[in-house]
Amino acid sequence: MSEQSPLAIGKRLIEEGRFEEAIATLEPAFRSPKTVARVWVGFQLGKALRRTAEFSRALDVLRETAQCIETVGQSQEWISKQRMAIFGLASWCLWDRDVAQVEDANLLFDAATKIHRTLVSGGLDLFEEPSPFVIAALKAAKFGLEAGRGAEVVKLLDLLDPKQLDAKRVRLQSGDEMASARERWYELRAKALILTEQWEEAVVFCEQGQGAGLHHQIAYTLGYRRAQALAGMGRREEATKALVTLLRTRREWWVQSELAENQWALGHRKKAIVTASAAIVDTGIDERSARKLLTLACWLAEEGNSKFGTLVAALIRQIWVDRGWRIKGEVLQQLQSLPKAAEEVQLVTDALSREVRRELWSVLDQYDPPLIGVASRILPNGRALFLKVDGRPNDVFARMPRAPIQIGQQVSFRLVDSFDFKRNEESQSAIHLKVLGPERRGMK
Repeated sequence: MSEQSPLAIGKRLIEEGRFEEAIATLEPAFRSPKTVARVWVGFQLGKALRRTAEFSRALDVLRETAQCIETVGQSQEWISKQRMAIFGLASWCLWDRDVAQVEDANLLFDAATKIHRTLVSGGLDLFEEPSPFVIAALKAAKFGLEAGRGAEVVKLLDLLDPKQLDAKRVRLQSGDEMASARERWYELRAKALILTEQWEEAVVFCEQGQGAGLHHQIAYTLGYRRAQALAGMGRREEATKALVTLLRTRREWWVQSELAENQWALGHRKKAIVTASAAIVDTGIDERSARKLLTLACWLAEEGNSKFGTLVAALIRQIWVDRGWRIKGEVLQQLQSLPKAAEEVQLVTDALSREVRRELWSVLDQYDPPLIGVASRILPNGRALFLKVDGRPNDVFARMPRAPIQIGQQVSFRLVDSFDFKRNEESQSAIHLKVLGPERRGMK
């Protein structure tokens, strides 16, 4: 093949980024019955079409190219090599067209299946990095879970071998790290098992994941899923212990909320209300925590607090209306169970949210009255301090709040179980720090 052949010219144009010119050169050659190197021309034409985002045209060309490989009369090794190149490129064209900008679970499941079939047909490694199938499967699993299709997610993820998935985390330009493919596989499969109520398998799977040397954030999430599975099996005492252990190392509102539901189910109503209130106070009120807030409102209504339920019911309705969600299922049942207000609450969402938060703090203070201490020491970096509390031999550790506290100031706070990593032992720390005004100083 001379240097002036359409194939040579097309390859040079692709290297120079002149893709439209490459297509204009390669396409007539690909269609010509006289072209000897039609397989190579078709592959290069597919590359150029992909670079111009003409993915469907590229797939049509690659499909024709694959069909003529066997007619060339080359060795089996040559045929295998060409199939791998062509089917590999086709799999990426499928990813570009059907995965990259798609957020529909149906389309993503279908795309992942097509990519899997394409790679297998080409004799390619499903897990060689970067793998269009791995990326497509994990994305389909994510959106499949959001659509409530847990069984299909489990089936899809079981086509992946976690031992062959990339375990390296990706550092983003922001400095944050993105979970590895292996970590995301564990997270998604655990959630799918919970969604499909496969409790026993979920417990075993999460325990395996916790012992697989994954990043501590993933191990923490798997611990949470394991506790959910234990609760689903009716083993709420075990679930409670597991959640308490997690919260000693890091306080997450969704773990606190899960703990509250177990406490309520076990009849520890006061503890449940304190835990649930603290969880929502710690995270704020938005669509993620709204369902947990509604559950808390129902609990408090049973305890005789109708005002809180009235405010929460109005807020939930506004949040659902603002987002265009239909009020149905458990949310509708809970709203209907709350006491009716004498008159409709007339506040916009933001103002109503602030009013609910104020009432939430009141509930927390009622069920778990704060303690009072004095700031005795501040760490050199200014990120933490210690409080001296009457009757306690050791000062209490606390993270510095946004509004800095000065040594000698009186502070109200609550105690929670934590873990002292420096001493490698269980301890307690202070949360919800508030500097006392003159009217409250001296209170015990």
